[in-house]
Amino acid sequence: MIKKLLIGDYLIIVFSIVLTIFLFIVYPQFNLEKASYANVVQDGKLVMVIDLSIDKEYRLESDYGYNIVNVENGKIAVIESYYNKNQICVKMGYKDRDGETIVCLPHNFFIEVISEKESDVDGVAY
Repeated sequence: MIKKLLIGDYLIIVFSIVLTIFLFIVYPQFNLEKASYANVVQDGKLVMVIDLSIDKEYRLESDYGYNIVNVENGKIAVIESYYNKNQICVKMGYKDRDGETIVCLPHNFFIEVISEKESDVDGVAY
């Protein structure tokens, strides 16, 4: 037997949807800490620490090809990726917040954006 939804059920559903949308919009604004440098890790090893206050372009070579990383106005992005058909790491765009990452799996490397100030939050699960 199927029961009909009552007005209270609809209110709970609407409240849950509004709360979810609100959290997706507002929560990212809590991480306002701008990053000051980025760690470049390839094959599990730290290969470079990039200062985000210096606008510069870096070419990262590996056995998998190359990636061109651009630092501009305190933000970092992969702007070109060789032998990466989907260009996912290029499409990730510029990152400048503490804890953000750019991942390029075909080249087995990632960039982790870090702030000098230690965060109050130990971790976040999405």
